[in-house]
Amino acid sequence: MSDSDRERHIERDDPLEITDGSRTVTVCRIHTPKGSRLEIDDEDGDRIRLDPLALESIAWQDPADFPFELPVGRESVSDADVVESDKPVQIANEFAQVTFTRVVTENGDALALESPKLGFSIRLSVAHLESIARQDVDEFSSLLEDPYGPEDEH
Repeated sequence: MSDSDRERHIERDDPLEITDGSRTVTVCRIHTPKGSRLEIDDEDGDRIRLDPLALESIAWQDPADFPFELPVGRESVSDADVVESDKPVQIANEFAQVTFTRVVTENGDALALESPKLGFSIRLSVAHLESIARQDVDEFSSLLEDPYGPEDEH
């Protein structure tokens, strides 16, 4: 099946724009023949599609120690107060369940990821999302060394 044939079999939910005032990243849940994914697109044309297991592995990361390179000088939204939030959207399969929500904070928009089964959550800034969009999907395997989260959290 060609790439254009695969694209015809993808259904997209309404996209959400996450912005920090200078940069915007678009996220949306997509439905593929292989299940639901979160698609992250940045302004530079970088795109990644992550399944629930990869998203769950991101949910237990510490924003201060995010495993992918972030642009220098980009403000974090992890400690900022939430001013408003959208309705959560769920992505799940037989192995993992994650919800994502666009939240508006004092420092700009963020994407809140939550793994309700494991009890972990993270708030991702535009810079975090741009960093994720630049990665190869295989990079997320390193986050799955412990599939249930950090050892000290068990």
